[in-house]
Amino acid sequence: MEPIVIELTNAAQFDGTTAITLTRDDLTVTGQRHYTASIATGGVISGEFFGLFQRQSVKLVGISGPSNSPVSTAKVVTTYASNRIRKQIDITPNVQYVLMYPDDKLVVVTGELVTRAISLVVNELTEDNHLEYALTIPEVADRRRFRVYRSAGESFVAGLAIWDPAFVYAPTKGVLYSTSVENGFLPATALSLRGPEVDFYVRVRFANCKDGTGEVALVDRSTSDVVVVQAGLNSCEWSKTLVLGHYDGLAFNADNPDAGGALGLEIDVVHVLPGEHLNKRT
Repeated sequence: MEPIVIELTNAAQFDGTTAITLTRDDLTVTGQRHYTASIATGGVISGEFFGLFQRQSVKLVGISGPSNSPVSTAKVVTTYASNRIRKQIDITPNVQYVLMYPDDKLVVVTGELVTRAISLVVNELTEDNHLEYALTIPEVADRRRFRVYRSAGESFVAGLAIWDPAFVYAPTKGVLYSTSVENGFLPATALSLRGPEVDFYVRVRFANCKDGTGEVALVDRSTSDVVVVQAGLNSCEWSKTLVLGHYDGLAFNADNPDAGGALGLEIDVVHVLPGEHLNKRT
């Protein structure tokens, strides 16, 4: 079946919060497949697309707009878990595609100076279509972010004692969060849930540390070597990217600034896809 094209022109900006309550009868149709409408406000489109589709069907939706405004975005959100975002894209003249599952909504926000319009190309997927689409999705390296916050400003001190803090996911911060004040080294297994055959990239930065005191050290747990691989880091300065194996450890040194206050550490982790850490070396 041919795709259906829906073009919406908004007298105001698409606001990302107000439901667009058009029905099929409110749309002007040309050639049975091209629908247009003008609205005065709105920015949220439900999965039945104004009565043209079944709400519970899986759909591939193409989205485009009149310009490359970085303010204009579209995101697919669920109806559960406080509208979790499945996918978000910038709206540009180039048609980009997102997948919508049953009860998903399309949330549109624009920041256009002249034309406030979007074009949608919608297809319901058969089982074969969905399988074909799924097979085109490339493998993506998992990413995890950790943050250690020490409100009393306790320094970070590298050592051979295993430091395995309890991290708890903090949705408002988007990180795994801990207030542990212990020291030593973080075993790689505290940062990665993958098996021993999977390495990962890691970079770190300190917050509110004394100038030039930030250091990152690698620990070889077999030989008990602790080697500082980067020193002289300032507050909010990212370290270089390192590769850690399953049995490695990561340790830190950083002093509290003379003025006192909180001291923080952020750790950014991305799993290495097979062979990547070798074939991307320069």
